[in-house]
Amino acid sequence: RVSKEVFSNIEHRFYDLSSYRLALVNLVRNNLKIIRVGTEVDELPESLKTLPIIEFTGENRTEEGELWLYENCKFLISATSGAYWFARRFDRPTLLTNSYALPFGYFSTLYTPMTFRSTETGHLLSFAEMLKIRHDPNFLQKQFMNDSQLELLPNSSLTIANAVDEMLNLGIEKFETTPEDLELMDRYKMILTSFNIPIVEKMTLPTFSFLREYSNLL
Repeated sequence: RVSKEVFSNIEHRFYDLSSYRLALVNLVRNNLKIIRVGTEVDELPESLKTLPIIEFTGENRTEEGELWLYENCKFLISATSGAYWFARRFDRPTLLTNSYALPFGYFSTLYTPMTFRSTETGHLLSFAEMLKIRHDPNFLQKQFMNDSQLELLPNSSLTIANAVDEMLNLGIEKFETTPEDLELMDRYKMILTSFNIPIVEKMTLPTFSFLREYSNLL
């Protein structure tokens, strides 16, 4: 059990699981099985207990079974647990939600970051502004966030649901990108380039739905 001081610096890694309900309901409608994996997990919120979620957690879990799931799943929805590393090892599509950083390189397939908001002005930070502060050694620590007058905003239910829809359509014929979507992605990549972050093949990218929702941050 961690101390209150330690927890205060990692509380951004915890969020309301009920915000995933809209996305999970859509998976059920698409006749997909939902399996929750983990060793020590929180109790499901009441809003999720009505869904047919298979618990492969705690004493039910085995390492061999978990690896089998990573290798054979349609795709993995993850938060900041690092589970995407295993799914990517087997070349399975992965979605990292509620990311507290902007992942670069070969991590998850797609991601949706949390947004940063100024507690002074109420405005969201742009991608460029997020990149400027991420090199601070105290980045994300509670004291740094307080001193910088910043707060993290978890993904909304709609943001997560739209991202999961994108994962459902990824790699099938019905998934079409519009010129507007491609332009948004190009603008995102140009921001990375301006910070000398290389654009590599199969690198982790934000979902198009996230870029559409927060196009003003580009």
